[in-house]
Amino acid sequence: MVLNITQKIKCARPKLTVTQKANCHEKAISLSNAINEACEAYQEEAAVISEKYKQSIKWTRLQLHNDTGLRKRRKPNAWNAFVTTNGRVRLG
Repeated sequence: MVLNITQKIKCARPKLTVTQKANCHEKAISLSNAINEACEAYQEEAAVISEKYKQSIKWTRLQLHNDTGLRKRRKPNAWNAFVTTNGRVRLG
């Protein structure tokens, strides 16, 4: 059987004008500035909390991240779930 080889077709995107490029550039810069400001505000807030409650900045940052659900959540593997459910049936 003969396989037909077709070439990939690339869709041509329209070129951006100078004003569109400038707008994209300004948008990227403002996004970067906003993210940097948020990071600085977070650092300052963590420092204030750590000073107020006499905890280390590292501990304070960890607590801030853990309380917002940024830690990895693990699920039980199949065997542990099986043993747990069967153990409850036998005991209960």
